[in-house]
Amino acid sequence: MDEKEEVEAEFRELLKGVAAEEQQELESMTEGGELGFKMSEDSEAEYTNLLRQSGLDVEQLELQERKDAEATEKWIAEVTPALVMGDEQQLVLQQLAEERGMSPDQSLAGEEMEILVPVGFTISDSDAMAMDLIPPSNKVCQKAYVSTCGDGWGCVGGSTSRRICVDWWYSFRPKWTKWYNAVARVYYNGYCTVKANDKWYNCKYVRADIDIRMNAHQNNWKGWSKWNVLHVAGSNISGHRRIDTARRVNYAAILRRNDRTWIRVRTCLDVYAKGNGSCVTLDFSTGSNQICAPWLYVG
Repeated sequence: MDEKEEVEAEFRELLKGVAAEEQQELESMTEGGELGFKMSEDSEAEYTNLLRQSGLDVEQLELQERKDAEATEKWIAEVTPALVMGDEQQLVLQQLAEERGMSPDQSLAGEEMEILVPVGFTISDSDAMAMDLIPPSNKVCQKAYVSTCGDGWGCVGGSTSRRICVDWWYSFRPKWTKWYNAVARVYYNGYCTVKANDKWYNCKYVRADIDIRMNAHQNNWKGWSKWNVLHVAGSNISGHRRIDTARRVNYAAILRRNDRTWIRVRTCLDVYAKGNGSCVTLDFSTGSNQICAPWLYVG
């Protein structure tokens, strides 16, 4: 068995345990109401009756709720085309991404610094309740998209959430026993839309989060570090923006000489909405939108 075959075999063996833990975590979060759709018809009916008993014209309020939801759909249709760049801009962006993938950051290079490329990719989707291994390729960029809309009044249910995480896996054997510093640079090209119109009689809310996490495995996992890339949230909010940025993060761990080491770079897209007409989207998939982590610098 050559080095490449050995790495692939070890990666698949490591992934078995990681995938099982990921599925268990997703199931636990869904059962706890942190992920998925949470709605109770009985609770919605009770809240509707409470509004009616307060002397409110519930039918008129429900009509306004439907109008607000239609207005959100119209707003999304209006702002999205400007967020999805034209063909010429997409071509320039793709060329820049390819140049990044072929040109390591010389400011991070050095005699004691190894430059690693990913040996594997995985994607975890809360809707699918699973972690999938991406077929091997020369690509260092991945597509990711999450979008969700709430339902009902939002006060006693009607909340929905979804999370997608992309993992880049790197491997090497340390030359010395010492503290190692791993530097990752993750490139984001995509967009975000958030919309919620909260009123005194309902409970509308949306949230969008992007984060980067890193962990190292050498005989055992060393522990996660986490950094925030984007946090947008609000009850009365109407926003849309491009996200074209790069984030550089550092992870440190003590590693033993010659023992196979795995470093996992993960980015998660997390969206949440509650109440009819509340919608949120993180799109790193349409056209040339993507997320890239071409290199890992270790030394």
